[in-house]
Amino acid sequence: MLDIAGASGASYRFRRHQESQELPATAGNVIYVRRDESSWALVCCAEIDSLREAFRGWKEAQVVHQATDVFIRLNVSRAKRREECLDIVEKHQPPIWTLEADS
Repeated sequence: MLDIAGASGASYRFRRHQESQELPATAGNVIYVRRDESSWALVCCAEIDSLREAFRGWKEAQVVHQATDVFIRLNVSRAKRREECLDIVEKHQPPIWTLEADS
């Protein structure tokens, strides 16, 4: 689990997932982080219609931004997903704000 704060001061709880784990088809938010022994940095925050797409931009994030982990947050409401994602992006300014298909 990872709790990440937004600019509003709200905290959002994400669960870590590995590429080999099956993800639900429900909507949610996804973040990619770069972690080392003592800290982490947000690489990506995106809202997606199906969490099965959570790894869509993963390879590029690993190569370009040294991302190490993927975390997801179930959130069916489109408006709430957007609000939470924008709150997180405003505070952390990640280099990736949406997921692009891997080539």
